[in-house]
Amino acid sequence: MLNRSAIVVRPRPPFVAWLNGVENDPVDEESLRDHTVYLIPEFDSQSAYERTLNEVWQLIFENELEAWYTDENLWPQNRTLSLFEAWFSVEVHEVVEDLCGFPLEDDDLM
Repeated sequence: MLNRSAIVVRPRPPFVAWLNGVENDPVDEESLRDHTVYLIPEFDSQSAYERTLNEVWQLIFENELEAWYTDENLWPQNRTLSLFEAWFSVEVHEVVEDLCGFPLEDDDLM
């Protein structure tokens, strides 16, 4: 078991509407099926989770935007926690089990 929790971020209709406003072609539903899983510090209460989310939501928001557009000029300028919560649902998983028989590797360190 890893000393991490995980959150899965899923786009909501307002995010898809924004994507479709930037794109000339509507976003394909198939391209929205792949969701990012973020490892966060493990927590033992709702308030600890909320503190963690307050620390990482901006990074997650930017990562989700960058997955679609690397040009930051296309991103909404006024990114707030309430906008993040309107655009994405967050699914929390408190227990993360590592079933692999080999060590974790960080691509940034390679």
